[in-house]
Amino acid sequence: MRIVVFSYNRGRYLHNCLDSLFRHAPQYPVTVMDDGSTDPAVDTALEAFGERIRVIRNDRASTAYLGGLYANMQQALDDRDGDDLALFIQDDQQIVRDLDERDEQHWKRFFAVHPEAVELATTFLKANRRPGSLNFHIDPEVPVYFRDDSVSRRAHFAATGLFHTARLREADWGFMPTEGENNQQARELGVRMGFTPYPFMMWLPNAESSKFRRKSLLHRFAEWYREVGFYPYEPMTPSEVKWLYERDLSRLPLAQEVLRPTGMKEDQQWLFEDATKSIRFIHRRLKHKKKKEAARARNKGRSHEERSGE
Repeated sequence: MRIVVFSYNRGRYLHNCLDSLFRHAPQYPVTVMDDGSTDPAVDTALEAFGERIRVIRNDRASTAYLGGLYANMQQALDDRDGDDLALFIQDDQQIVRDLDERDEQHWKRFFAVHPEAVELATTFLKANRRPGSLNFHIDPEVPVYFRDDSVSRRAHFAATGLFHTARLREADWGFMPTEGENNQQARELGVRMGFTPYPFMMWLPNAESSKFRRKSLLHRFAEWYREVGFYPYEPMTPSEVKWLYERDLSRLPLAQEVLRPTGMKEDQQWLFEDATKSIRFIHRRLKHKKKKEAARARNKGRSHEERSGE
C-alpha cells in the first residue's frame, strides 16, 4: 500500500496528519500532493519530514490538473508508482492507531471477496448524521459493512479511504469535479464501496476551512459560531484497539464514542463539515431572532397602549 496526502493551506493540520502517519504507519511510502498552498506553515511542515516524504506541488494558476482535490486525486490515480492499493487521506485527517498485518489481511480479504469493490472506507462513522444514514448491513464473510442503498444512495463513493487503483483504471475511471458526479459515476459503473468495521482514521472535528485565500466577515463569524479550532486526537490505547476488534459488530464504530480530541469542551458539538455550510443556518437563526425581538417590541407597545387607555 502507498499513502497519498492531499494538502492545501493548513500547515498545522498537515503536520499533525504526517506525524500520525509516521507514528502509526511508518512502513508505507508517503506522497504529499499540495494544491498550490500559500500558507508558510505548509512549507514548514513539509521541511520537517524532509526526505521521508515525496512531495508533488501543483500550481493552481496552471492549466494542468486544475480543479483542486479531485484533479489531484486523478493525478494520484495516474501515478503508477507503487502498489495497487492506495490510501487517500486529507490534511485535516489523522491516523489514530497502529496499522499492522491484521489490517492488511482484512483489506486483502475484502477486495478478494468483493471483486466489484474499488474502495474501502476507513474512517470512523459520524454519530450526528441525518436519520437513516447509519443503516448498514454486515457481510460476515470479510467482515465489512455495506450501506442499504434504499436508505441512502450516497454509499458508492468517498473522497478518502483505501482505493484499489488497478480496478479503477480497469473501469476507465476518471475523477469528476464534484462528489455528486463521482458518486453518480460509481453507480453507473456498478462499482462498490465497503465500510471497514475496524477504522483507523478520522477527520479532526471542527476544523478550519482552507478553500478561500480570504475569508469574508460572515465566514469568520461562522467559524467562531461553530467553535472552529485545532483539536487533534489522542492515539487509541491498547484496550481501545482491543475493544474495536473484539466488539459485537452490530455496534457501529462511531467517532464520538471512541475517539478523544484534545482541547475541545466536554459538551462541544463535533462537526465534520466546512463552517461555510453553517452560514445559511446562521442566517435563519439571526432572522428568527429578529422576528422574535420585533414581536416582543410589538407586544410591549400594545401593552403600553392598553395601560394608557385605562
